[in-house]
Amino acid sequence: MHQLTRQRENWVVFFFALFALAVMLLCSPYYQGLLALKWSADQGQVTPNITDDPKLPFGGDFLSEWVAGGIVRDGDRGRLYDPSYAYELEHDPARVPFDFDKNALLLMFYPPAYYVLVTPFSYLPLQWAAMLWCALMAVCLIAAAALAAKTCPERPRAFGWCLFMAFLFFPLVHDLNTGQKATLWLLLFTGVFVLLRSGRPFTAGLIFGLVALKPPLAVVLGLAMLVKGQWRFVAGSGITVAGIIGLSFALGPEVFVRFLDWSVHAPDLMLRQEYTLLDMEHSFYSFLALPLREHLPPLVIKSVAGLLTLVTLAIVWRLLRGPLDFTSERFSLQYAGLVLATVLVSPRLLTYDLTLVLLPVFLLARAVALRPAWLEGRRNQLILAAIFLFIGASACQPIAHMTKLHVGTMAMFGVLVFLAKVSRMPVTALTHTEASAAWTTSVAMGRVSRECTHTGSDASDCQITV
Repeated sequence: MHQLTRQRENWVVFFFALFALAVMLLCSPYYQGLLALKWSADQGQVTPNITDDPKLPFGGDFLSEWVAGGIVRDGDRGRLYDPSYAYELEHDPARVPFDFDKNALLLMFYPPAYYVLVTPFSYLPLQWAAMLWCALMAVCLIAAAALAAKTCPERPRAFGWCLFMAFLFFPLVHDLNTGQKATLWLLLFTGVFVLLRSGRPFTAGLIFGLVALKPPLAVVLGLAMLVKGQWRFVAGSGITVAGIIGLSFALGPEVFVRFLDWSVHAPDLMLRQEYTLLDMEHSFYSFLALPLREHLPPLVIKSVAGLLTLVTLAIVWRLLRGPLDFTSERFSLQYAGLVLATVLVSPRLLTYDLTLVLLPVFLLARAVALRPAWLEGRRNQLILAAIFLFIGASACQPIAHMTKLHVGTMAMFGVLVFLAKVSRMPVTALTHTEASAAWTTSVAMGRVSRECTHTGSDASDCQITV
């Protein structure tokens, strides 16, 4: 941590991030912090009464967490997944102190345990709870950047670069602005990567188990670790998942069964003609539904999406062939592929959830910065893959809105195939110093030409001419 804080650039970017967060809370149409402060000053006390744009719920999607927490707090747990009851509460002026689009309904998609954990927010007035939530999600982003930078100790400015690039990433800004929580999942996946690299698979499993609060994100990595026989990781995950299931059952078995039934049918929302957010969905399911929903029956779309999911899992199997070495640079690229596959196979994944793509972008950039010799011939391709992924995920929503084509999904799938190919390359046993030298193209004496032939053995045959 000392290495992160001693760099002036890191502090500059950190305070820039805090400033950007403050501006968003004060000026965003979803938060209107300036308006909330004005109301409090006029009333002489902190007040939940606000006015708002009639089409925007205050705090964005956080309203669903706040209302669901109130349902759990008030003991109406049996109606937690009742859409009509959720609509009634969200548009009840006695409970929600503002009005918004009467056609809007924010549904509850998460396990009962999740809503138990967010219940404390329901004790606060909505505007303060929403702004506190946004601040906590920003803390998750900063923590994720700090953890990622720890894997690059020889790059002390990595923290600043990670944070700076994150605030240029549209899904991340959209996530914070609309009261979502993708930075939490980003922190969990980053923490799992760091713990695995440090040789602590059981602890990594304990942390990864929290991803079960959004079950679709846990499928790929959990299945991969199970198939690869990483039993300490599986045991840690099992403990946390058991705790989540137990906490969910504490609200009553019928509530948990209702959640399972709702989860199975939730993706079918995308196939309804009245569903207008398909350009914001970025999984295989939506990739097919956006252009084909009006022309093909739902069964065909589901079948093709399932086939693409199986193809993706086959690519993941190829990506992970051989023993897993968590300390190797190969695993960094494998983990990037696992995260991309997680995004692709998720049945519902909106624009703000693409915040998770920041981790594969970082891991690709990290491979370029650390310069392992076995990737010498792939440096330009890694750079292009990182740029392609960053821009593709950032611009995918407006492109999908205009063309009905999810470019971001194609970018993620293409980079996944590329990573599966790159991870099969033979690894040479050069030291870090030799690996850095392999990337040097000039010296004080003149221009150097370096030609290396990777034989697949523990060494490479090189010829140098000056």
